[in-house]
Amino acid sequence: MEEEKKLKIQKKLKRNNGILIGAIILFLLMIGMIIWIYMIQNAKLEDPHSMHDVIASGVERENVYVKMDAQLLTECFATYGDGSSTDKRYYFASDGTYTYILNLTVSQFNEMKTIYEFTYDASEDAIVPDPIEVTGVTAFIPTDIREIAIDAYNEMMEEELLTEENFDEYIGSMCIQVGTTPRDNYVWQFVIAFTAGVMGIALLVIYLNYHFTTKKTLKKYANQMDEIYQEVEAEETNIYNKEKLYITKNYLLDLNTGLNIIKLSEIEWMYPHEYRRNGISTKSIVVVTSDGKRSQISKMEVISKKAKETFDEIYNKISEKTPNAMNGYTKENIKAMKEKDKERKQNKI
Repeated sequence: MEEEKKLKIQKKLKRNNGILIGAIILFLLMIGMIIWIYMIQNAKLEDPHSMHDVIASGVERENVYVKMDAQLLTECFATYGDGSSTDKRYYFASDGTYTYILNLTVSQFNEMKTIYEFTYDASEDAIVPDPIEVTGVTAFIPTDIREIAIDAYNEMMEEELLTEENFDEYIGSMCIQVGTTPRDNYVWQFVIAFTAGVMGIALLVIYLNYHFTTKKTLKKYANQMDEIYQEVEAEETNIYNKEKLYITKNYLLDLNTGLNIIKLSEIEWMYPHEYRRNGISTKSIVVVTSDGKRSQISKMEVISKKAKETFDEIYNKISEKTPNAMNGYTKENIKAMKEKDKERKQNKI
């Protein structure tokens, strides 16, 4: 039974290896996504399919590389964005037989200006320009764009031709993202790679902090570790597994961010600290030792009566074992600690 307490501490310390393994898995996932992106970008680009053939096949899917010969091009009827040059702009285009919706940038539209100007040229001697081949990938038309397209098309034709019921028959359910190829569509792979990388770095920082805190503590108490483990194994030791806290006869062991050992006789000041966020109260105990170091222990969310009772119990246990320490965040204690800090600085000079 006594040996179990020591083993629990060692097991909790080894738990940090799980954090490192998690970080490694996330970095491997990130590398895998980066390789996937590289393969997409360097994949062989096949010849584009006819947009009409893709729609006529009945197999509608996104990211299909398609083309069409534009003979007519309307003005922009819908825009997605914040008014910048990267906004998505939607246009009607016709190959002379079928009408499609193109998603063009400003520069792409300017390259098709001759087609656009011819579309709105009502003169009898207007010169018919050569069709312009556009290529891109298919993308499903958003619902709100469909609704705008119906109103815009009917207004342009000056009669109610297009409805929600016949939209797919007249226009199709997909538009063409002009200038894009299947090589450019790796958004979700990039999101996963970025997320995995950020989370991996966060876990690695936690691991390193945990590792160096433990290493520093073990070095500091190298000659007392046997004594500390013996106290941990004693029946009088108070163990708070959920809070990862051990209160022995002479020591305080906090395993939340690595192994942090505080000698109870060196605690000069302790006080409860609380802050609220989104209506949830988080409490911790701040202890200041004779070397001027401040440590935050027993950090917990006090969201139930039991949690409050546990926090109060831990605080009272430490108070009982540190009768000479100043207790509470009072003006007198703040002033006294400032004097002690000042004295410590003078002694170092």
